[in-house]
Amino acid sequence: VKRFWFILVVILSYFLFKGPFEPSSQVHEIDLSGSVKMLKFLKKMKASQEGIPLLSKELDSILKEKPFELMFYHYNRPIRPYELPEKIFRDMILSLKFPEKYTLGENTRADSMLPLWKKAFEKIDFFENLTKELSEESSYKKMNEAIEFSNSWLPEDMQVPKSYLFILPQGGSSAFVVPSDKTSSPSQGVDLFQLASSDLVFDLKKFTMMLAHESHHLGL
Repeated sequence: VKRFWFILVVILSYFLFKGPFEPSSQVHEIDLSGSVKMLKFLKKMKASQEGIPLLSKELDSILKEKPFELMFYHYNRPIRPYELPEKIFRDMILSLKFPEKYTLGENTRADSMLPLWKKAFEKIDFFENLTKELSEESSYKKMNEAIEFSNSWLPEDMQVPKSYLFILPQGGSSAFVVPSDKTSSPSQGVDLFQLASSDLVFDLKKFTMMLAHESHHLGL
């Protein structure tokens, strides 16, 4: 496994960032709305005097949107249908302000997510700035090139189709693929929280390497 990752890093470093790779004109949809809306909600909740009912209603509406809907599909696939119920995830987020809403031990997946959410709750401005950086044209271009680069690993008759990439805060899988029968195009999700190192440093180059690796699964 270590050897595989070493070879992957060497290949990507050379071709993606130094080589003469020419991406196709295909443009992949990149959606940061889940990050923008959730971070805005966290900031509001942190400063708000509103009670649980109003904040819970607002959070519920965010969790019904496409990025989070696909995230819940990922965590609750037929092989593990109740890994992360929506209510558990919602209450775990609310517990950042209202500790009584969630208790460690209620759900294994939510338990593992909570530390990253607590860290983000204290560093909301950093993740808002990271989201802005990802929304810049240069970042969009790098992400599209990374997805397209993964075609070079595939046979000519197996190419990465136009896809939907959504970046959202969730704290579980760093990246995952959702089959096309759940959306209009093949999709992949990336966790915003895990794009930063433990000391809150973002490495775009490392991120695009990971993205290229994940994208090749869409072409298989």
